[in-house]
Amino acid sequence: HVPFYIYWPGQQAQKFEKWTSHYDVPATFAHELFRCSNKAEQFSSGDNLLKHPGHKWVLHGTYGDFGIRLPDHFIVIKNTGGYE
Repeated sequence: HVPFYIYWPGQQAQKFEKWTSHYDVPATFAHELFRCSNKAEQFSSGDNLLKHPGHKWVLHGTYGDFGIRLPDHFIVIKNTGGYE
């Protein structure tokens, strides 16, 4: 539950209750600010925050390990190949 605010003149305030990712920010800016016509998957791992319904899972990572967050559990993949 990390708060994220964007001050965007001319855009109506919105509150999202869906799963999002920091990967969604570049895709949103590319489409909404720069009017990029390419599909987001051609240049980003994210989706447009204003149009995408939300993610069913979210990828998290550190320098060594990474995790996949699902609605009912979290899978951690260790850099040694093990998992929790």
